This record gives sequence, structure tokens and C-alpha cells, in this order.
Amino acid sequence: MQKTNTNEWICTDPDCCQYQRKIGDGQYHMVQAVGPFPNGKYQVASCAVNLGDYTKEEIEKIIRMYYSSMDELVEVYAEFSEGVIVECLFEQMISPRAEFNGLDEAEGYIRESCIKI
Repeated sequence: MQKTNTNEWICTDPDCCQYQRKIGDGQYHMVQAVGPFPNGKYQVASCAVNLGDYTKEEIEKIIRMYYSSMDELVEVYAEFSEGVIVECLFEQMISPRAEFNGLDEAEGYIRESCIKI
């Protein structure tokens, strides 16, 4: 994972076309493809994540779904820990909206309409 600069999109998980952009201190924008669903379709989820909206206890509870502890996450990711925490929070709040026929189509939408690359 690369260090996140403000307003720069980075791919945090290529398997689901997940991207993250830091938009302020402790504030990020996330987007990713979700699926496939039983009908074979994919959806795209996108939202802002503000670390200030969560208590330390809420963050640690969600982190424990992915890691044994916050200490483990920080040990593994060091300077990238904040972005990984945001990724974990986002994955717990995903609410897909747009629907697509496949991952390639969803990824195209993300690249052209969301992150503009």
C-alpha cells in the first residue's frame, strides 16, 4: 500500500477495484465494486469515512473483525495504519447503489465516473 496524499486516489484492493482518497485530516472517500450477487451483477459502493465520527472503542471493535488487535494492525502497516483503519470501517458500512453486468463494467464505471483515471 502506498502512502495517501490528500486528493490522490490509490488502489487499496485490486480484487474488488477498491480505491481510497484522503480528503482531509482523518477524512477519506472510498469506492469499490461489490459482488457478484446471485444474479451475476455487481454494484458500486462509495462513501466518505470520517474517523472523527467513531469512538476509539468503536474503531477497535471493527478492527478486531480483521486483526487480533489495533496493535497488530499498527505493527503490520505502520505509517499506513490510518488508511487501513478507514478501509475496515468502509467495508462495514458498504451500501451499494449502481448495478453492473460484471466486474469489468463496474471497474470501468469506478475509473471513469468516480476516480477519473
